[in-house]
Amino acid sequence: MKALATLVRLHKQLVNEKRAELTEIEVGREALRDQSDRLAAEVESEKQFAAGSFEGGRSYPRYVRRIDAERRVIATEIAKLDAAIVEAGEALAAAYQDLKKYEITYDIRAGKLRAAAAKRDQAQLDEIAITLHRRKHAG
Repeated sequence: MKALATLVRLHKQLVNEKRAELTEIEVGREALRDQSDRLAAEVESEKQFAAGSFEGGRSYPRYVRRIDAERRVIATEIAKLDAAIVEAGEALAAAYQDLKKYEITYDIRAGKLRAAAAKRDQAQLDEIAITLHRRKHAG
């Protein structure tokens, strides 16, 4: 029973670790999405500046190409993180299933032990009652 309790505790810790890993990946993905959104807003701001300035209008196409390249790199990283999120989610689900399996097994064994203890206690009480009944009717 002690070994099973240890397994339950270890698998709870494993589930928590998997959950933390998944959260960390999701936070990274959101940071990249925010960065991409900031770049898009920056491009729009630069576009308005370039429309009002001759020098800005000349350098704007190079700027847009550089930002587009950056955004493609970010999009590639986001796609990698999306795949990692799926993988981490599957690992979390598997760890959670294992945890539930051990918890159910633990609960079943604990129930059997409680039932056996209750049966022993009842047998002792029955023996006491029989002994008292015999003494009462013997005398």
